[in-house]
Amino acid sequence: MGHVSVEDAVLEQYKLQGWKGISDECRVFKYFHRFIFNLLSLMIKTKNRIFFAALLIDEIFADIDDVFPFPLQAGPLDMGTPQFSARRKRLLDRRLRQIKAFDDKQMSEAVRQGWQRIYCNIDYFLHSFKIN
Repeated sequence: MGHVSVEDAVLEQYKLQGWKGISDECRVFKYFHRFIFNLLSLMIKTKNRIFFAALLIDEIFADIDDVFPFPLQAGPLDMGTPQFSARRKRLLDRRLRQIKAFDDKQMSEAVRQGWQRIYCNIDYFLHSFKIN
């Protein structure tokens, strides 16, 4: 029998008990830091990117294809990959059609609601892990 890591042995034991698990080597926390950095970069670089994120928040955070294996995950695991938009094509196309039809008042309200959801997601994540 070859070398088996502690993580793999633990995962195998969980699997035998009917549980699912993955060993991610702190990928969730690494992703969280990258997510916060990217979000702040969006805010600093241009207002258009803030609007983009706020208007497409549901599509960005759509729970598809196992991109959210952890309940308190800060963002989808496929963020920044070529599969990100391919997996969400139908959702993105539908939302872009809606956005195209917005009047000024609807656009303003959609951005406000999206920004509120972005802010709440970050706030919830920080408080859940008591990160100071």
